[in-house]
Amino acid sequence: MEGKTVKPEQPSFFPEVLSSLYSAPSGKSGMSLVSVLIALFILLVGILSLTKIYPVLEQLALRSQRYTRTQTIADHILERIEQLYGSEDTAVPTEISGSVQQFPGVSYRVRFARQQENLYEVRVSVFNKQEGKTIEEETVSILRQK
Repeated sequence: MEGKTVKPEQPSFFPEVLSSLYSAPSGKSGMSLVSVLIALFILLVGILSLTKIYPVLEQLALRSQRYTRTQTIADHILERIEQLYGSEDTAVPTEISGSVQQFPGVSYRVRFARQQENLYEVRVSVFNKQEGKTIEEETVSILRQK
């Protein structure tokens, strides 16, 4: 025993912990077929519900995009009306219409209704042509001549 160093044996704790974590209490290991089928069923229900919701979400996104574009166009038209007809000495027409060059398939109509002296109700209708249908969205504002 000359030259050999003998190390005392240390208890092997770690493998026992791992084996107790991965073994089933009854001594059986693995998942049963029933638990796999239940997990697949739950996954399938989740995926099917997402496929049902997706078209609705897509329609809402398109509607929101169209509404935002319409409001942007209406705001631009109202700013231009304020520049053209905002002065007291300028006559206000009863109606104007046109198309928006930046957006093909979009046109507008503006109707003015006098409420009081130098105060007009302004109705801006924006028409979007999409998929063979014309969709109208209206914005109402006030023009006060100064």
